[in-house]
Amino acid sequence: MEKDYIIKSLETQRLQLDTFEKIIYFKVPFLCLFASLMSITNGFQQFSTISFEETLPKYSLIFLIIGLVSFKVKLNRLKMTILENPVLDFRNKILNLAEKRKWKIEKDDKLEMVFKTIPIRGYDEYLSYSRHSGERIYIFIKQNRIYLKSINNLEHWSIKFDFGENLSNEKALVYAINANHKKI
Repeated sequence: MEKDYIIKSLETQRLQLDTFEKIIYFKVPFLCLFASLMSITNGFQQFSTISFEETLPKYSLIFLIIGLVSFKVKLNRLKMTILENPVLDFRNKILNLAEKRKWKIEKDDKLEMVFKTIPIRGYDEYLSYSRHSGERIYIFIKQNRIYLKSINNLEHWSIKFDFGENLSNEKALVYAINANHKKI
């Protein structure tokens, strides 16, 4: 991740994505808004006379509402978890958790850590496994704070339904960092 995005993420406390990642991350809201536009204009054939007495423009309102709600939900999911005053050996605790859960380390430097997870699936689901599946976990370190966020892997265009994996990884990190840590 570029330094500008990290600085902006720390300022806004929301993970910043580059343009291509935003397109992939917000693909469902974009598709819903596109479907709404197609419905209201009857496939770009009617621009001047849009009548809500017909069925197709009514569908556009449904797609518009779904698109706006999903955009808001996805935008809220970019909000970072912040840990204040972490223990001194938090980096070792994070690396131990990553090793235990078999996360691939993509970046590990003084101010940023990035991990890629491998999805936990049974052998009966081997057909649905993709090397692009899993999540990417971003950890930023600034003074006495740790900012972390886990989002779906953005290397692939497929639509993935989140069943709480992102939140469970974040909770595991918070627990690993704060275990046996008493706040003063």
